[in-house]
Amino acid sequence: MPLNYLNVLAINNEERLEEMRQYNIERRALRDASNPFNLNEKYFIKLLRLNKIMAQAVFNRISEQLNQTENPVAVPIVLKFFASLYFYATGSYQRTLGQSFNLSMAQRTISRAVSEVLKCSNRKCARTRMDSIF
Repeated sequence: MPLNYLNVLAINNEERLEEMRQYNIERRALRDASNPFNLNEKYFIKLLRLNKIMAQAVFNRISEQLNQTENPVAVPIVLKFFASLYFYATGSYQRTLGQSFNLSMAQRTISRAVSEVLKCSNRKCARTRMDSIF
C-alpha cells in the first residue's frame, strides 16, 4: 500500500511540474510578444514619463550595447529597456509592473535589467562627452 501511495504522489508531483512549466512558457510568450511602443501615447507618457519619440531615441542609442543572448528564455532587450524606464519613472518595480504592459518579470530579472541598462547608458554618455572634448 505505501508503494502505491508514493507512486500516486510522484505522478501528481510530475503533473504539477508540467503544469508549471507550461504556465511559464505561456507567460514568457505573452511577455515577449508585448511591445510598449504600441501603447497609446498618453498612457505611455503616464507610465514612463517620456514620450515615444524620446524613448525611441534613447533606446536606439543604447540598444547596440545591451546584451541579447540566443537563450530562448532570455528577456528581449526592448523589454529590459522598458522595465528600466518604468523603474526610473516610478522608483519601484514591484508596484504594478506586470499589469502595466505585460512585462511579467521576476524582481531579480528587473534588477539585472535596470543595472544593465544603466551601465550601457553611462558608457554611452561617457563616450559622447569624451568625443565632444576632443
